[in-house]
Amino acid sequence: MTRKIIKFKSIFHFFKKINNNGIKFVMPKFIFGYVIAGLFSVFILLSIQNLLINYLKIDFFKSQVISTIFALLTSFCINNFYTFSSKKFTYKKLVKFLLTNFITICLNVFIAIHVFKYIQNWFLSSLSGIISAVFFNFIIYKYKIWKTD
Repeated sequence: MTRKIIKFKSIFHFFKKINNNGIKFVMPKFIFGYVIAGLFSVFILLSIQNLLINYLKIDFFKSQVISTIFALLTSFCINNFYTFSSKKFTYKKLVKFLLTNFITICLNVFIAIHVFKYIQNWFLSSLSGIISAVFFNFIIYKYKIWKTD
């Protein structure tokens, strides 16, 4: 277990080094961190959804909801500790994060399900739900969740 944690920390240390060695001239750290958190969360969402749909044979609606929740928890952890450099984890911040993302969760699932009705492709449908939430989430995170840090 500790070996996995060390590897996970090493990945983010690598991204911090990239950011400190030149990326900061292209984009601010919080945007770079948000992009990394987003990409990693998308990877988590699509991986879990693939597992649920293709191996466990769970329907698209349930798999979209479950994978979205896992992706949001991943996003919270990365944004909390890396993007917005908060030194502490609080349940109050997590609850605030989840409550403000309730609309985004609904938006993501709603759009993905409606796209799925037309194209019958779970991967593209999931991506459409993800894309619908990206910019909205950033504003919420920046100005509501981590505004006091």
